[in-house]
Amino acid sequence: MVVAAKSTPNPTKPPGLRAGSFLTRGAHQAQPGKPDLLTRRVICGLLVLSIVGQQLAIPGVGVPLALVLFWVCIIGLWVGGRIRLSTSRLTFGSSLALALAACLVGWLLLSSDPPSLFSFGYIAACWVPFLFVAPRTQGLDDAITSTYLWTVSILALIAIIQFGVQIAGGPFLDLVALLSKEYIIPGYVHRASLDIPGLGVHLIRANGMVFLEPSMASQFFALGAIMSLRKKPLLVPLFIIAVLFTGSGTGIIALAVGVVGFALTGSSKERVLSTLAVALGFIVLMLTGLIETVFARSSEFQTNGSSASFRFIDPWDHLWRFVADAPEALVTGLGPGGVSATAEAYGQGVNYTFTPKLIVEYGIPIGLACTVVMAMLIMKSTNLPLAARLVLVAMTFALSGALGQPASAILLWCLCQAEVKKTHATAADASAVRRPLASGYLTR
Repeated sequence: MVVAAKSTPNPTKPPGLRAGSFLTRGAHQAQPGKPDLLTRRVICGLLVLSIVGQQLAIPGVGVPLALVLFWVCIIGLWVGGRIRLSTSRLTFGSSLALALAACLVGWLLLSSDPPSLFSFGYIAACWVPFLFVAPRTQGLDDAITSTYLWTVSILALIAIIQFGVQIAGGPFLDLVALLSKEYIIPGYVHRASLDIPGLGVHLIRANGMVFLEPSMASQFFALGAIMSLRKKPLLVPLFIIAVLFTGSGTGIIALAVGVVGFALTGSSKERVLSTLAVALGFIVLMLTGLIETVFARSSEFQTNGSSASFRFIDPWDHLWRFVADAPEALVTGLGPGGVSATAEAYGQGVNYTFTPKLIVEYGIPIGLACTVVMAMLIMKSTNLPLAARLVLVAMTFALSGALGQPASAILLWCLCQAEVKKTHATAADASAVRRPLASGYLTR
């Protein structure tokens, strides 16, 4: 007597759906614990291209190449069923859209100039992709972190070579400078000089060749130092030296934020390593003669027109003056592009950071709401150490004009893909495997 084997239903395939149908596409990568190599490679590739190509623009249009690549990846992954719309983020985005529609009336009444559609569209293009998230898959967060660290470690080595060649009497190495200006994003100081009294020389600050500015390079290197302290401590000296050779104070501030984070919440090993990293920094400063330059630049906070004033003092000064002079605009703001009016009224040459720009252009409610939500996203949606998350917060809100920088937005989007790191599958995860349509992983 032959007994037929009892068939076991496939828990990953919903009953009633034929194989390869539209609803089942991407179901394999939605399962917790299952690696999705294509999604991983696309996101990691986007991260690399956004870093090394952040200076490049599409000729004749002036749109950053990284922003175009961002949207190509987002659309491709979504159409392929490999990323989904986050319900919570979509709810906030819908509420924000309604608030912006209500603000339109205020913009038309308060400003003599029409709102800048280009400014609004540019910012929206940078941040709308945050509505999409990749389902939790095995190794995604580790792959993104490793990709970032190895990419910026190579660029840090290039920055050290750039500076070292100059100290030895050679030229400043910069392959990007060979490109025509139409291929470069305008408005950034790609080359900046640095005087070193200890060496009696006039050098160009290292920028790793590919970064928008030495300041941006220093921040990415500082983040690399903090991220690598736990798992790849041998990379920390490389990043520390690269930060110092950029001659930028923003990178040193980012390092200080990370060290404070480790001091407050790190393990004993991390506290010791962060202390040694600080000591290494001081030794390099003294040996290269940069220590006099660093202390001299600390006075820039009290100097009008200086880099520190331009980045940290003037944006908030303009915001307070705007609040005092135009209380009728505090709810709706002046509209997209409105910071050009405040810059003209209170003084040119201001690098408006995230929150001041949002409040001036879109009002206090939207400005504060976006600031709080983005800070929460950074703090809760990454598996990085707390110290690294604090550095990301500082980079986003204080150290650069991240609101209009595709490279900064792409970095955050990639690092904020891992929502919650789990060692073992939970009951909810098991249910999601049995009933993928009900889990929300496939809803778009």
